[in-house]
Amino acid sequence: MRTRRPLLAALAVVAIALFGCGDDGDGDVADGAVVIEASEFEFAPETVTIAADTDVEITLDNVGAVEHDWAVEELDVNIHADAGETATGTVNVPAGTYDIICTIPGHAEAGMVGTLVVE
Repeated sequence: MRTRRPLLAALAVVAIALFGCGDDGDGDVADGAVVIEASEFEFAPETVTIAADTDVEITLDNVGAVEHDWAVEELDVNIHADAGETATGTVNVPAGTYDIICTIPGHAEAGMVGTLVVE
């Protein structure tokens, strides 16, 4: 019986190389690209760490059944994706810690919030 583990491992390596690493809980700082998954009603990852004063491409992959956005209102950043769609935007922001919310009415209140750490 054949196993698909080698293929899955290879695909994971390719995905990391293409999309960068973002904050996956071990303190990595993304300096090129981050992929955030939006669903009802959460972001994954919830906390994203990126490099300060550097262009970073943010991709919002909406795997949910309704529209979502990834917004940092303090920085005037809003990346919006309809249900099942993907949207991308580039940010370049100063060091700091910022609140992330989904601005669709009721979503932040339902727990669709996060944190952007810029180092």
